[in-house]
Amino acid sequence: KFSDVGDVESTINSLIAYQPNPLICALPKEAGKREVRYRHLFSQPLTADETPSRAPDAAETIAELRESLSHVKSLVTDLEAKINALENAQTQA
Repeated sequence: KFSDVGDVESTINSLIAYQPNPLICALPKEAGKREVRYRHLFSQPLTADETPSRAPDAAETIAELRESLSHVKSLVTDLEAKINALENAQTQA
């Protein structure tokens, strides 16, 4: 257990400075986040795809959700039309 924040920071710094190779590294700072994030280096190096990206803002998220909802509504309308056509064909048979 860590006794205080200084103890945690000391341990993190020793893992970063570990020789022959560091065991962890600091990740790029994320927008809107105060804390520094760290990644272990026990496996493959971090690729560009894995680097943290900014979180989408609320307007982007809402626009994407509205677009998805519109698509789902369109699919439901199409399916309802197909079901009605099948029911009508079955009734007439």
